[in-house]
Amino acid sequence: MSKVNPDATSEQESPVTDNESKVTIAVNKEKYQPSRTAAGTKSLNNGDPVAQALEGMTLEEVQDLADKFIGENDFRTRYAKLNRGMQRMNIGNRIRGHMRKADVLDKDKNVVKTGEEVFAKVSAPLVKATKARIAAEEKAKATKAAASEKNSESKAA
Repeated sequence: MSKVNPDATSEQESPVTDNESKVTIAVNKEKYQPSRTAAGTKSLNNGDPVAQALEGMTLEEVQDLADKFIGENDFRTRYAKLNRGMQRMNIGNRIRGHMRKADVLDKDKNVVKTGEEVFAKVSAPLVKATKARIAAEEKAKATKAAASEKNSESKAA
């Protein structure tokens, strides 16, 4: 059983204590980057190409990307028993693993394209669509907030 030390501040490393073995593991928050989830809440990611591509994607978008990149489409059934966050995490890890193995080689076994380059090409249209969806949602939210503010100003006058 692990638990976070309640005495640790958000500025410090949050030590995690394993009660059975009395070992304290410090979480190094310096290696993570701030990001946003598909719902817009704050999150952290490790900053690798997969994390950057998946930033802001919904579970369905991540599943679609995995279908295109890995070529398997059993993710929906395989991980259905898990909650949405665990599904997304597992699929992201599968994408990372496949990216490491996806180097394109020529007949002499020289790398022509790295797995990272292949992933970037496959993920580009989905990343672009995700960014467009996020921008549209932010614009709609700003428009709604402006209309609400204007409405409250007219009631006050």
